[in-house]
Amino acid sequence: MKENKRKIIRNLLIIVLAFLLVKFIMSFKQENIINTLTESRKLVSTEIVELTDNIVKIPISGKLKSVSEINIISEVSGVFQGDRFKTGIKFTKGDTLGYIKHDEVKNNLNSQKSKLLNQVSRLVSEIKFDYPESYDIWLNFMSNIQFNKLLPNLPKVSNSKFKNYLSGKEFYTAYYSAKTMEDKLSKHFIISNFNGILSEVNIKTGTIVVFGQKIGTFKDQSILEFE
Repeated sequence: MKENKRKIIRNLLIIVLAFLLVKFIMSFKQENIINTLTESRKLVSTEIVELTDNIVKIPISGKLKSVSEINIISEVSGVFQGDRFKTGIKFTKGDTLGYIKHDEVKNNLNSQKSKLLNQVSRLVSEIKFDYPESYDIWLNFMSNIQFNKLLPNLPKVSNSKFKNYLSGKEFYTAYYSAKTMEDKLSKHFIISNFNGILSEVNIKTGTIVVFGQKIGTFKDQSILEFE
């Protein structure tokens, strides 16, 4: 009987010790922590894209050059005249920058015009009777031959017989001889083809120039391009 009591006591002690051990172990367990909601913050800022035209400016450096720039080359020989032919002087389109003396050429041109006028006057008197339908045209042509103006354009000739008649009278030879001299005279004048400025001048008024000589540079500074 005593043995039974010992077993009972032993078992009770084991149970008590087991209970205490479990309580001891449970004392180390942390209480459940309920997470609270926190405000989230964006790490990257965002923006709604709106497509528009944007001008990109890139700084560069270099030389600007005129789009319209010409070297003035003499097509004839002689004494140059031009009081305004100086660096920095501006000219508008059609202005005379300077000229090369042309007295001899002008006299030769007037001589050729005189011969042509004399020949046309005889032709007109004959055309009045032989080709009366062309009389008014050629009379007007003769009236427009003047010493201080450019030669008029040739009247249109559709009649082959009449054309041969003019050729036989050496009219075309006289006309184109005068026209050639007129073109030669025009080469003595330096005319600006556009609004611009003389950026380089190699001669002064009174200087003798020769054919093919560069006498200056003329350019338009209003339109430039980047080299």
